[in-house]
Amino acid sequence: MKGLYFDGQWQEPAINDQIDVENPFSREIIASVAATHEEDVNKAVASAKSALSNWKNTPLPERIELVKKLTLRLEKRREDFAAIIRDELGCGKDMAMNIQFLSYIKAMFTYMEEAKKLNLAEKNDSYTVYKEPYGVVACLTPWNYPFGQIIQKIIPAVIMGNTVVLKPSQKTPLVAIELFKEIDQVGFPPGVLNLTTGRGSEVGNILATHPDVRMVTFTGSTSGGKEIAKLAADSVKRVILELGGKSAAVILDEADLNLAARRVLFTVCSNVGQTCSAQTRVLYPRKLEDKVIKAFQRQAKDFSFATPDNHDTRVGILASQKQTERVWGYVNQAIDQGAELAIGQKPAEQEGYYTELMVLKNVSNRDKIAQEEVFGPVIVMIPYDSEQEALAMANDSIYGLSGAVFGPPDQALEFAKQMETGQIFINDSSGSGAPFGGYKQSGYGREGGKYGLLEFVQLKTVFTP
Repeated sequence: MKGLYFDGQWQEPAINDQIDVENPFSREIIASVAATHEEDVNKAVASAKSALSNWKNTPLPERIELVKKLTLRLEKRREDFAAIIRDELGCGKDMAMNIQFLSYIKAMFTYMEEAKKLNLAEKNDSYTVYKEPYGVVACLTPWNYPFGQIIQKIIPAVIMGNTVVLKPSQKTPLVAIELFKEIDQVGFPPGVLNLTTGRGSEVGNILATHPDVRMVTFTGSTSGGKEIAKLAADSVKRVILELGGKSAAVILDEADLNLAARRVLFTVCSNVGQTCSAQTRVLYPRKLEDKVIKAFQRQAKDFSFATPDNHDTRVGILASQKQTERVWGYVNQAIDQGAELAIGQKPAEQEGYYTELMVLKNVSNRDKIAQEEVFGPVIVMIPYDSEQEALAMANDSIYGLSGAVFGPPDQALEFAKQMETGQIFINDSSGSGAPFGGYKQSGYGREGGKYGLLEFVQLKTVFTP
């Protein structure tokens, strides 16, 4: 029963306590991991603190070289890691391999290349600005991207000279343990990377308040992020929060409706809708309602239900009973209040965590299902009568994580520039290494590429005669 790693080796927890890990597809317990407690967490933090001085003074090229060795080892074991992700999350084979794993291997290479370009000592006429690590960083990661979110935190942190204590989600901790088996073989100095599996309400809170932790980076719900921020505030820690979303996809008058439908459906159906940046609100011209709905119905045929053993699974198994009840609860309440299903069927009691794509019309932008994060493959369709109204509705949300605009590029760009959100896609655009993070209650701080690296350094100004 692993789950506690510090001082460069696996450790026995102080208390014999464990957390069971469920396969959402079979609903069977597939493993048990250590539930660490305060004594264990304190030792992990002490390990990170003791390693800090030597690690931050290790030349950047040497730090990058160790990360490169780890990346190459992980890449060789792609099949193993994808299988673990599939088993503990319930996603399909292609999703586990391409999006959950390989895309983050690519991110690791991007972090390394961007780090080589950084100027860590910017000289001016009378002073020099140094970029220095914060110190011990607590990384608190979610269940929905169990490998990727770990990578987005620990890799830029250690490249920039910080040491890390990782607390993965208790729902999907197995990939973190497998990752640390590889870390153990790479040659990182003891204490640079440390692992404490456990219950979020206990281990996460200990890390957020620990006096020797100087920075906390958290991905999860907005309510969870608020709690972490409050706890960290007492010791004035640096905090990065990547939180919830209710992203709007705005379809303009002259948009390619089939393209818009397909792109939106991909964001919502990938990972069975369990993605914070999913475009779950669709705003469209009222005069095009029939055409828009029909475009979504046509494209939805490619996003039908399948089980995780299929390669092309887009919609299938939710991560847990709790998550299933949450999604069904939102949809049933909306239907009871007058919403209609344009795609899908009303959820009914059944065995397992199965779900299908559900697209709802006759929904107001102020309805609960249009304002709160459902975290499932559920889209609300909301008509507008003018672009001004569309913009007002797009921005009428406590969230601001992602979004999209479909239409003539110049017109779409002008609209996008007025949206209050951290990331916007125009038509079929995409890219890698771009900063990702939110406005408003979707959080603060950025992940990805150069910007993700710079989150893990603080500035020191030294004046010289």
